[in-house]
Amino acid sequence: MFEKVKIKNIKNILLYLLSNGTATKPKLVRATELSNSTVSDTVNAMRQLGFLLTDGEDDSIGGRRSVIYRLNRNFGCFLGVSLDADGVSLCRTDACGTLLTHSRRPWGCARPVLEQLYALLDSTCADTSYGKVLGVGIGVPGSVDHPAQKVLHYGPLGWKNLSLSKQVHERLGLCCLIDHTVNGQVALHKVFGGARD
Repeated sequence: MFEKVKIKNIKNILLYLLSNGTATKPKLVRATELSNSTVSDTVNAMRQLGFLLTDGEDDSIGGRRSVIYRLNRNFGCFLGVSLDADGVSLCRTDACGTLLTHSRRPWGCARPVLEQLYALLDSTCADTSYGKVLGVGIGVPGSVDHPAQKVLHYGPLGWKNLSLSKQVHERLGLCCLIDHTVNGQVALHKVFGGARD
């Protein structure tokens, strides 16, 4: 449970910084509705890992000036995967959300789709020319149980009650979030100002 809460806190801070570029701890407390101590502990941990950098200090209206934090774009990369009946689209972004690579592959006939997906993720994670992969987001245009991180049903691929997030996490050791493809596009619009695939 502690690990899940910690990942959720990192995700909240990460999403705010992706949307806004920089923030102080007080701004993060207001924006994320996390407690002062939770924000402070999470920011300090992210900074020790090298995920956050300092970017000066905020103007003071009296009292101590707040440190400004930003994401370290060179810390690693994220993978975005969009699945459909015909194939898979994969993009890689830096830690600040800037698109680095984008590719599209049709499904082959020789192996099951899930094996092809895992092979693609394995080879992409093995390529460290853009840094270590920090996490994976997967969009599926079927029925998805977001809280349980399961694909409930996606007929074209024959998937039912597939714990895709758990399987990807166990295979790659990475945080993996799945959602319906449309929700992923809405999230991209919210964070980056325009849905794109």
